[in-house]
Amino acid sequence: MSGKIIEVKQGTTIVFTLKEKLKQIVSELLRLEMKTEQDFNIVTQTYAQAKSWEKQIDGARKDANEPDQSRINERNESAKSLTSLLKSIIETTKAKTAQYQDFLEAQRQEQLAAAEVAAHLLDLEHTPYVPELEKSNSGSGAMAFTRILKKFRVIDAAKVPAKYLKIDDSAVELDIKLGISDIPGIEIYEEKVTQLRTK
Repeated sequence: MSGKIIEVKQGTTIVFTLKEKLKQIVSELLRLEMKTEQDFNIVTQTYAQAKSWEKQIDGARKDANEPDQSRINERNESAKSLTSLLKSIIETTKAKTAQYQDFLEAQRQEQLAAAEVAAHLLDLEHTPYVPELEKSNSGSGAMAFTRILKKFRVIDAAKVPAKYLKIDDSAVELDIKLGISDIPGIEIYEEKVTQLRTK
């Protein structure tokens, strides 16, 4: 569609843009009082014309968009093939960072055990101090943070209060965030989660 409407009234040619014509039709429809069969016929003819134009415009839009849509789809598929690999890389780096954090904690536990043995052998009153691991470690490209997240698992559904019976995970998680630490039938436990953040 060209976007132009040409009407001939009483020998005069009038050129409208399609938008102007549609606005004019809306105004005329709003003024109709719907008291005669002629009014009814005007409305039904207008409806048929509007549906026809709608179909033409939608078809023209789809035809015009098709080359762009194909390019968009190709770009999306290309991006997906890359982002899926990147997601795999990101998840693997998180797992490897957590593995390193676990290694450091295991070393600390060994040092703590050795310090306790030394304290016992030397009959020391206090075990030598072994520092806690830092909550964050700075790597060359990102910082690793260790956070403790409260999680839960159902251990006895028969004991779970009625408000949790679905089990409504979001309700359980919300109550845990609000500080509830004991829910019958549910074990609330802590799970160490390592997160990465770019500098």
